[in-house]
Amino acid sequence: MALEPGSALRTSSPVSSRSSSPANPKPQASADDEAFKKDKSYRRYASGVERALSLFDTALQEWADYISFLGRLLKTDALSRDLALYLPGLSSTLSFAALSVKPIFLSLIESYLVILDPSALRPALKAIILCLLPGLEEESSEDFERTLRLLNGFRRNMGGKQVTTPGQEDGSGDQYFWQCLFLASITSPSRRPGALAYLVRSLPKLASSTSLHRMTNGHESRISDGDQLALAAENVLSPEPGLLIRCFAAGLGDDQLLIQRGFLDLLVTHLPLHSSVLQDRVTGEDLERLVIAAAGVVARRDMSLNRRLWTWFLGPHSSPGGEESIPSSPNSPSPEDVIKPSGNSAHRRTRYFNQYGLQPLVNSIRSMVDKRSSAPAERVRPFRICLSLLDRWEIGGLVIPKVFLPIVESVREYESLAESKDAFNEVLRSGNVFFDGVESGLIWGEILGQLTAALGETDDDLQIAEQPLALARFMVTRFNLQEEEMLVVHIPTVTLALLSMLVITVLRESPHPEASRTKLAGVLTIAFGLAEELIDMVPVRAFLMSASTLSSVPLSGQTHQRTSQSKEIVSSIRKFYIQDHGNLEISSPPLSSREVGELLLRETTTLLTLILHSKYHVSTLAASVSLLNALLHKVPYSENVRSSQLFSVFLQALKPATIASQTDLPFPGLSAIVSCLASLCQNASSKHYFSDEQLSHLTPILVRKLWFYLAPSNPKYHVEAVRCIWRLHTLTRQDRLVEASITTLMVDDSCKTMNGLNSEAGRCFAILWAHCAQLSDGLPDNYPAQDLNKVVESKGGNIVHDHGTWLIRPLFLLLDALIDEETEISIFVRGWLRNLPSIIKIFYAILAKLQTRPSLSLVALDRSNQDREEHFNADDVEECRYFLQTTRNVLQCVSTDTWMLLANQLLHVSDEQDERSST
Repeated sequence: MALEPGSALRTSSPVSSRSSSPANPKPQASADDEAFKKDKSYRRYASGVERALSLFDTALQEWADYISFLGRLLKTDALSRDLALYLPGLSSTLSFAALSVKPIFLSLIESYLVILDPSALRPALKAIILCLLPGLEEESSEDFERTLRLLNGFRRNMGGKQVTTPGQEDGSGDQYFWQCLFLASITSPSRRPGALAYLVRSLPKLASSTSLHRMTNGHESRISDGDQLALAAENVLSPEPGLLIRCFAAGLGDDQLLIQRGFLDLLVTHLPLHSSVLQDRVTGEDLERLVIAAAGVVARRDMSLNRRLWTWFLGPHSSPGGEESIPSSPNSPSPEDVIKPSGNSAHRRTRYFNQYGLQPLVNSIRSMVDKRSSAPAERVRPFRICLSLLDRWEIGGLVIPKVFLPIVESVREYESLAESKDAFNEVLRSGNVFFDGVESGLIWGEILGQLTAALGETDDDLQIAEQPLALARFMVTRFNLQEEEMLVVHIPTVTLALLSMLVITVLRESPHPEASRTKLAGVLTIAFGLAEELIDMVPVRAFLMSASTLSSVPLSGQTHQRTSQSKEIVSSIRKFYIQDHGNLEISSPPLSSREVGELLLRETTTLLTLILHSKYHVSTLAASVSLLNALLHKVPYSENVRSSQLFSVFLQALKPATIASQTDLPFPGLSAIVSCLASLCQNASSKHYFSDEQLSHLTPILVRKLWFYLAPSNPKYHVEAVRCIWRLHTLTRQDRLVEASITTLMVDDSCKTMNGLNSEAGRCFAILWAHCAQLSDGLPDNYPAQDLNKVVESKGGNIVHDHGTWLIRPLFLLLDALIDEETEISIFVRGWLRNLPSIIKIFYAILAKLQTRPSLSLVALDRSNQDREEHFNADDVEECRYFLQTTRNVLQCVSTDTWMLLANQLLHVSDEQDERSST
C-alpha cells in the first residue's frame, strides 16, 4: 500500500496541564546545543541520523521499507530528543497501512515510544494520540484491544501510575493525557470515532464526582483520597473542565449521526444535567455551549437522537427503564432530592428540566439569536431548534415563552439587514413555520405583553412605546393568524385590551401639556392602525356566537369611572393570558363574543369622544374614525354607542372658535366626522345610531365647513370635499338637506354683493359640478333625461349619486347670473360654460324640469285640445319661458367646439331612440 505524500500530520501537544485549552508549544532547544556541536560523539550521532534519514529519499515506497528504515534510525542514540524528527512519518500509518503491517507498527510503538521519558513525550503526546486513534475506530478489529492498551500505556507513562480495570483507573497524574485526548477530538473530526471509542471505555462517570479539595481554615486539604472513581474523575476535570465540555460539544456537532449518538449516550450515562460538574464546576458559558450543542441534534429529525436528548434533558425518570438510581453527593443532589416522589412522572420531568436545564438552554438560544448573522442558514438555526423542541411539551412549553419574542424580533430586524429579498423571504418562511407551531394562547399573550409595555401606567412608557407596537404590528402583518381560535377569540379579545389601554392612557395624559399630547398622538395613530388591521381579520360570526350580558351603560360619566371600567377589562384579559396562558382548554375567555363586540364599540366611541374634546392631531382623529367604521361593519347594533353622546361631541368639535371663523377643524377632521356619520347611519342593522333630527342639525354645519374647502385656494381638498358632500347627500337624500344647504350658501347675505352672487360662490359651485361629473363613473354625457333620477353606484365605494337632481337648484341660481352681463359673476359663468365638457347635463337638467310640469310634459302634448285646456296652467307658461330663456343664455355662451360636441351627443341619442323604436 503506497503512502500518500503530504498526508502526515504535524501537530503538537499542550505545553502543560495547567491550561484547559493547551496551545501548540514552540520547539524547545537545549541550552548546550552549541557545546554538542563541538563534541565528536555528537557529530558522529548526527551523521548517523542523517544517513538513516537519507534512506527515506530512495524510490522505495512500501510500508515495509519505511519500517526497516525506522528500525535503523532507532539504533541511533537520543531518540527522545529527536522524536519530532521521525514522528511525523509514523502519524498516518494506522490510517493507510495494510492489515499485515499494522501489528508490526504497533509493536514498534510499544517497544520504542511508550518507554520514552515523559518529558520527551509531552510535546508530542497529542500527535501520538492522533496516530493511534484510527486503531480504535472498529471495536471488532484485531488491533482494537492492543491499541487501547497502547493508549493506556502512554497514559500510565505520563502519570506514573498503574492502570487497572477500565473505569477504575488510578490516574491521579494523567490530567495532561486527558487534555491531549480532548484536544485531539476537538481539532480532528476524522479521528473523532476513535476518541469516542476510548471515552466509552475509559471515561469515568462524572455524575457523582466531588471536589477532591476542601478549604479548611484558609488552607486547601485533600479529601476522598481512597475514592478511586472520584480521583479519576477529578483528573478528567483538572485543571478545569473546559476542554471536556468542548470535546462533547464538538462530538455533538459532528456530521456523522453515529458520532452524535455516541456522545449523547455518554452525556446520559456519564454527564447528566444534575451532576455537580455541570451545575457547580463548569462556567455558565461552557454549560450553555454544551446544552445548545446537544439541542442542535434535533435538526436531524432522527428519533434515536431525539430520545437520547429528551432523556438527558428530562432526567433518568424519562428513560424507558423507569427509575434509575443516580449516586448523590453533597455537591450533586440527585433528582429525587429536588423532585419529590409524590409527584407524577410528567411533573417530575418538567421540574427536573426547569431546575437544571431550562436557563442554560434559554440563554444559549438567545445567544444564537443575538449573533445577528447575515447568513440565512445561521439566522434560522435557532428557529428550527425551537420548533423541534415543541415535540416535547415539558421542554418546549418552558423554553418557547422565553425565546418567542427574541426570535420574532430577529426576523423583523433581518428585514433591514438581509442582503437580498430572497434571503429575507427564506428567514421569514422559517419564522412562519416556527410561529405556526406555537400555541395560539402563547402568541397572543406575548402580543398583549408588548401592548402593555407600550401603553404602561407611567409617562415614561410612552418614550419607548413605538418599539413594542412596531413588533406587535410586525407579527400581525407578517405571520399567519388565520386559525379559527385566533379569529373568533384571541384577536377580538386582545384588540379590546388594546383599546381599553388607550382609553386609560388618553384619560391620564389629557390634563398634561400640549407636548405630552403631541407625543401621545403618534402612539395613538400607530395603535389605531394596529387595531384596525386586527379587526379586518375578524369574521362577522365572531361577534354573533353568544349572547351579551352587558347592560347599557352611558359613557358620559366622570373620568375616574371610565378609567375604572377600562382597567377592569384589561385586568380580566391579562389574567386570562398570564394565569391561564390563554388556553381555552383550561379556562373560558373572560368575556363572551357579544360582550367583546359591544365593548369594542364602546371603547372606540369613548376614544373618539376624548380625542375630539382634547383636540388631538387630525391624523389621530382620522385613525380613530377609520377603526370605528371597521367595527360598525362587523359588530351588531349596540345601545352603548347610541348612549355615548357623540352628537353633542360632534357639535362641540364643529363649533368655530370665533364668530368670523368659517372652520377651525382641519379638513381631515371634517372628513373623519362625515365618514363616522355615514357608518353610524348606514349600519347593517335596521336601527341607526343618529336620529333624523340630529342629522338635519349636523348636515348644514358640515356642508358649510366643506364648502370652505371647495374654494380655488384649496385645490388639494377638492376631490375629497366633493366626496364628503356627496356622502352627506346620500344620508339625507329624502330631505334634500345638502341641496338646500348649498342653495342657502349661494344666496346667503354674507356671500352676496350689490350686483348679485359673489363670484367666489360661483367658483366653488363650478368646482363641485366638475368633480361630481367626474365621479359619475357610469353616467355618460348622453344619459337620457328620464333616467337622471336613477341611483348609480360609483367607484368611490357605496356612494350613490344623482347629481342631475340635487344640484339643479344651485345650478339655476348660478345660470341666473347670465341675465346681467355686467357683473363679475356673469363674466365668470360665461367663461365657465364656454368649454364645459359636461354641458349636455345642463340641458338634460332643463328638460327634466320641463317634464315635471303637468301641462308641459310629453304626455300632455299627446292629449287632445280639450284635455290640454283642462290641464293648462298659466304658471307653466311663465316657467317654460324662464327655462327657454335660460337655454338661450347658455347657448349664447358655448364655443364652436361645444356645438360640435352637442351635435355628436344628440346624434347618439337619436340613434339609440331609433334602435328602441325598431325593437
